[in-house]
Amino acid sequence: MKKWIEWIKKVFFKKLPALEETTTRVENQYSNEKEAFVNTIKAENETTNLLAMQKKLEDGLMDENSLSTEEVIKMKDLYHSQVMNLIENIKKYKLALKN
Repeated sequence: MKKWIEWIKKVFFKKLPALEETTTRVENQYSNEKEAFVNTIKAENETTNLLAMQKKLEDGLMDENSLSTEEVIKMKDLYHSQVMNLIENIKKYKLALKN
């Protein structure tokens, strides 16, 4: 009978090992993906803000003199990328017409 009692104690009263406080590889990967996702959203919001600013400038709702130096640089880069994209699309269209 004593053996049975000891066996029951061993089975039902086992001490649980302490949980490790370190993060797992999966948790680290999830954290990195979450950070990358947040950075992507920030970049898209910035682009959206630049496009909204461009629209306000075109409509005359915003004065060019009120822009900061950083905003002027960003707008210049935006215009440059739009022009380069347009030129590239024109080249592709011309190639498509020749074929």
